[in-house]
Amino acid sequence: MLKGEFKMFLAPHNDDEALFGAFTIMREKPLVVIATDSYVQQLRGDGITAEQRRLETKRAMEKLGVESYFLGIPDSKCTKELLIDRLKTAPEKIRNAKLIFAPMIEGGNKIHDIVGEVAEEVFDNVLHYSTYTKTRPYPEGDIEVKPTQKEQELKIEILEEYSTQKNHKYNKIYFQLAKKRNEYFNASRLAGTITNLKEQALKNLIDVKGAFDELGIPFCLMDGTLLGAYRDGDFIKGDYNDIDIGFDAKYSKKISLIIDKIEERGLKKIWGTDLRGKVVGRKVARGRNHVDIICIYKKEKEAYNLGRNFLPNNSKEYMAYVHPIECFKNFSKLIFKGMEFNIPNKVENFLKARYGNWKTPIRRGEGFHWLNIKQNPNLTANYEI
Repeated sequence: MLKGEFKMFLAPHNDDEALFGAFTIMREKPLVVIATDSYVQQLRGDGITAEQRRLETKRAMEKLGVESYFLGIPDSKCTKELLIDRLKTAPEKIRNAKLIFAPMIEGGNKIHDIVGEVAEEVFDNVLHYSTYTKTRPYPEGDIEVKPTQKEQELKIEILEEYSTQKNHKYNKIYFQLAKKRNEYFNASRLAGTITNLKEQALKNLIDVKGAFDELGIPFCLMDGTLLGAYRDGDFIKGDYNDIDIGFDAKYSKKISLIIDKIEERGLKKIWGTDLRGKVVGRKVARGRNHVDIICIYKKEKEAYNLGRNFLPNNSKEYMAYVHPIECFKNFSKLIFKGMEFNIPNKVENFLKARYGNWKTPIRRGEGFHWLNIKQNPNLTANYEI
């Protein structure tokens, strides 16, 4: 969870937060911000007021243990310009939210698209959740949010709070389907594989972090993920398919439990190996992004992690990445994507040992190779563990 920073779930209407984001809200505990108040239903004689709609959201979100805030824009008058103005004049905690969940631009509802577009313009780090299109009355996307049984039961319970909407002739289909189907994240209207993959990388990192946090097992950003976060404040361009994190070998006996918790969040283990009786690591994936979970061992003067041998002139079945021990005696902290992460202590010493001239970007496909000894100076053959 964020420490001293806010996540925000931005919903276009009262009920979108529960229909399309309930599982995310349960897990991430964001501030729920509703963009519009419902006057359309009142104007067309449905006998439903904006205040009734607000109270439904408040009751449902209280059951999820989160706060709700209302921007108060009439749904009949919502424009991009008005929404931007309301966000800019909203309380500081909203203006400074570091991770925003906002609707995808899917062409299903005009206000949904407006809210998704404005989120992209106003905030830096946006994850887009799916709602519906003109031909698909349910969410769909690349990243599935799979609930536990308790989460599913709680969602069904809170949907009952929306008494004005659950049986409404225009809206009941969304409620019926929301009780049966999972929720989804996907890319925004920005086209291209990189956009999709970058958003998926962030979602995967969030869910892996959630699993470690739930178990109380510390981990740190490693390798290319650390380099991008520390040097660039972002994932390295072209490195969106691969996330690297490390954890202390004293927790290695809990690796199966760690993977179980991660798989509960929708990722799957695709690789894992042990060498010389030591856990090397595990690889979990969802979509085209995978997360390498690296086990860090400590010796008297060094710390290291292992990999299968791909080096010539190496008599071992493994190779080792060898780090200065002071980098892993404890952790430092870094805010990345609005979240606090552990990073190796004396991080620049780690990056120098790992990459040499780490300040000059050399990207995959542009000259960098993970087995090049000059580019990876701490990659070591014939290392005694």
